[in-house]
Amino acid sequence: MAFNHDANQLKRALHRTVFSQAALTTDPLDIHHILARCDLPLYLTTNYDDFMVEALQRAGKRPTWNVSPWYSSGMDDDDDRRPPLPADDPTAERPLVFHLHGHHSIPHSMVLTEDDYIDFHVRHARDGRDKSLSPEGDRAAVVPSYVRTRLRRAPLLFLGYSLRDSTFWTLFKSLMIAMPDGQRSSHVCLQLDPRVKRRAAVREYLDKRLGRQQIEIFWMSLEEFTDMLDSRLRGT
Repeated sequence: MAFNHDANQLKRALHRTVFSQAALTTDPLDIHHILARCDLPLYLTTNYDDFMVEALQRAGKRPTWNVSPWYSSGMDDDDDRRPPLPADDPTAERPLVFHLHGHHSIPHSMVLTEDDYIDFHVRHARDGRDKSLSPEGDRAAVVPSYVRTRLRRAPLLFLGYSLRDSTFWTLFKSLMIAMPDGQRSSHVCLQLDPRVKRRAAVREYLDKRLGRQQIEIFWMSLEEFTDMLDSRLRGT
């Protein structure tokens, strides 16, 4: 698919050619199905697809979904296509799947190009400095207050992020700003072993660096982690 420098055209083409044909696997050990069994009220994803919502529905849940309005001026037509934010706090039976980097059904919302990433981070940083966000204006926030509060107070599991990913660090550090150390929860991050000559030294450095942020690294593949999590959920 050639890029002619029209990002919106590219996003619409991705919606038509990729996501219209994408299908969630029926494999019960797929990570989406495993996570759907964890009885969580909030799932935050940077994927554009519907797989997490579908997995929750197959697990007998009644999920809702929403998408970050980083792309919206509040006056464009795409904003009308966003679902309303839940009136009540989500629960394990009615969880919220929040698409931080957009959803394919609203192509303009997808954080895809380098400019998109810059615009997203600028909007997010501006929200962090804006102390005047009211409940009525919460719909315009890049990260709504419920999602922001839950992420600050609850233990987090990070899957699929590189430790060199700017999104990972920007999101994590923005959430931790002004949080007293005594109120910070412990978090878990899944990482593949670094394929470098001094692997042990790199692992030790990253363990210490993230350890200061109360993040414990699981050095294993997604398949190993999925098997372990499945066994834990089964009580075996």
